[in-house]
Amino acid sequence: MPAKLSFKTKPENGLVYKFLLEVIYQERHIPRQLSIFLCSKKYARKGDEGWVLKGMDTSAYNFDYASGELKYISLHNGDFTTSGFSWSDSRHRQFDHDKIPAAQYDKAIKAAKQVKEYLEEQKRDNGDYRWLEKHKPFLSALEKIVNKG
Repeated sequence: MPAKLSFKTKPENGLVYKFLLEVIYQERHIPRQLSIFLCSKKYARKGDEGWVLKGMDTSAYNFDYASGELKYISLHNGDFTTSGFSWSDSRHRQFDHDKIPAAQYDKAIKAAKQVKEYLEEQKRDNGDYRWLEKHKPFLSALEKIVNKG
C-alpha cells in the first residue's frame, strides 16, 4: 500500500516545482522504495502580458528505502500532473544505479533536500499533533538520502 504526498513550491521568480512522493511497500508494512517525482516549470515575463510558460520537464528519482541509495533516474518532457501525460512516451533519458552521471546524482540529492526542507518547514508551522505520524514514512527515508549525499 503506497503512501503518497504531493505539494507545489515557488522557490524563485519564474520557477514552479511540483513534487509527488511515494513510498512503495513490500508485504504491506515493509517500506522498499521512495520515489520523488519533480516537475520543474519555467516561466518568463513577456512585456505587459505577464508570465508565459517557457518550458517544463519531469524527473523521477527512485531511492532504496533502507539504504538511501539512488537506484534509478528517468527524465521526461512535460508535466506529470497533467492529464494525458505518458511516462513511457515522454521519457527521453534514463539511468540505472550503476550508470548515473554525477550531475544527475547531484540533482537527485538536491531534490531530496528540497523535499526534506519543505517538510521540516511544514512540521514547524503545523499544529496537528499527528503530523509526524503521517509524514514519518517520508522523513525517515529522506534523512538517509540527505545524510548519504
